[in-house]
Amino acid sequence: MKKIVISVPHYKCPEDYNPLEHDHRNHPCDWVAGPVAKVLKKKLEAKGFNVVVILGDKARKQEIDLNRPEGRNTDFRAKLDEELKDSDLLIDCHSFPKDSIKYQKWELVVFKSPYDKQQIAQSMFQIMKNLGLNVALQPAFTRDSIINDEVKNGHVAVLIEHNEDLDIEMITDFEVEAIEQFLTGKKSKMSTVLQVVKEKFKDDEEEAWLLEDTTKR
Repeated sequence: MKKIVISVPHYKCPEDYNPLEHDHRNHPCDWVAGPVAKVLKKKLEAKGFNVVVILGDKARKQEIDLNRPEGRNTDFRAKLDEELKDSDLLIDCHSFPKDSIKYQKWELVVFKSPYDKQQIAQSMFQIMKNLGLNVALQPAFTRDSIINDEVKNGHVAVLIEHNEDLDIEMITDFEVEAIEQFLTGKKSKMSTVLQVVKEKFKDDEEEAWLLEDTTKR
């Protein structure tokens, strides 16, 4: 049984946090990453994978950022290191505001560590792209210590950022398919179905936009 570890370092939000005020200038936590990780766990376990989700227990701005070098000597990172000893894949799960100046046009952004000599991120990106996802690939930042440390330590790991305006059920269906293809090398029958569903979703979005636009006139 393949083991997948999903880390969510920016899970904890400040007590007074209001998602309605969430924008690219005020991003104290990845408030969509936690729900995404939990749904991925449920769906991947239904496929027969062993999935461990590790949720961050520190607020990134008020306490300590668990995805930075200063977060290495924490219980969160110790637990992550322990679970990775017998893992097949680490997904470092994050989310970004829908109005992010740099990323708003993407559904997902896959980050590639400079230590990724096996083209792990490139492979995941290509699978997602082939499934029809609106996905980008970019170099990881030096400060992204989880993905950089774990790839450097020889683990198969990828950082995935999620647009916070996504339909979580739909996007996780695609992610599960991509992860399964990545780990097994096989395409499921759901691959074609998902592409059809996504095209229908795009059509529905367009129709909804046209209806809204018409009613405003």
